[in-house]
Amino acid sequence: MRKERLVFDGSLLWIYNLYRDTIKAQGLYFEKLKELVPGFNAIDNSTDFDYNVRCNLDDVVLYLFPNNKMWSMGNEEGFKRCFDSVAQNFTGLPRDYLLSRIMNRANTLGLSVP
Repeated sequence: MRKERLVFDGSLLWIYNLYRDTIKAQGLYFEKLKELVPGFNAIDNSTDFDYNVRCNLDDVVLYLFPNNKMWSMGNEEGFKRCFDSVAQNFTGLPRDYLLSRIMNRANTLGLSVP
């Protein structure tokens, strides 16, 4: 049986963001975003992990973890929170991609990484 290729065109994320206030009023916004995570985690082929997927993944992470300041960490504690959020919620290629971004950002900021 041939495995079907996963495609992330960003439509759901775009719709969720377009109607964010309405969805938030119903208390469903973060739940809807969390529902996208298993789809990202299911990507196991690097050719499927394209620019479009990376951009959508970056957006989902930004909205799911706003209090962790994913891409604007300022100290080692911020680094740890970002790292732990990704490590606990993502697997495979998405996890590797996000952790490498966090490590690169920490290196750029001159943070001490344990």
